Amino acid sequence: PLLASIGSHEQWGSTPFSQRGDFPQETLKELDQSEEYRLTGKSNMDGLRIFIVERKYHHDDKEHTGSLSSHLRVTSDGQCFLPVGFAYVRENWIPNYVKSQHHLPMPIIHSSTEIGGFLYLEVMVTDSRVGRLCRGAGAALIRGMREYGQGRGMKALWVDGWAGNERKLIRFVLFLSSLLLFRD
Repeated sequence: PLLASIGSHEQWGSTPFSQRGDFPQETLKELDQSEEYRLTGKSNMDGLRIFIVERKYHHDDKEHTGSLSSHLRVTSDGQCFLPVGFAYVRENWIPNYVKSQHHLPMPIIHSSTEIGGFLYLEVMVTDSRVGRLCRGAGAALIRGMREYGQGRGMKALWVDGWAGNERKLIRFVLFLSSLLLFRD
C-alpha cells in the first residue's frame, strides 16, 4: 500500500512476497546462510549478509504495530524488539541482470579474501506498517553496512535501485551516495 501511495506500485508488484510461492521458506534459508557466513566466513550464497534493524518495543507501541507484535524478539531479560527493516548485502558480487547492462560501468571483482573489494546493496526495505517505529531504520542499516564494509577493507558500496516512478528512487540513492562512501 505504501508503494502504491507514492506511485511506485510497479517496483515489486501488488502481490505480497509472503504470498509468492516458497518466498518465506527461501528467506529463512537465506537468513540461515547469512548467519553461517557471519560465524564461519563460508557460504554458498555469494557472500550474502542480511542486516536486520530492530526497534525496542514498548507495550504502548501496540497501537502502531497491531498484529505485528507476534514478530517480537524477546531477550532473556524480557526486553522486546521488533524488526523494522532489513538489507541484503553481498561482497564482491553483481547480479546477472546488472551484468547484462553493458552500458553500465562494472566494478572489478576481487576475491572474497582480497582487501579492496566492494559491497553490493541488493535490497533494503523498511516496514511502513510499524508507523513511526521505522524512522531512522534506513540510516541505521546504512551505518551498519558502512561499518561492516570498512571492517572488511571494502572500498565501495554499489547500490541497486529501481528506475521507475520518474527515477525518484535513483535520485534519492544519488543523494545518499555521499553518505555511503567508504571514507577514512
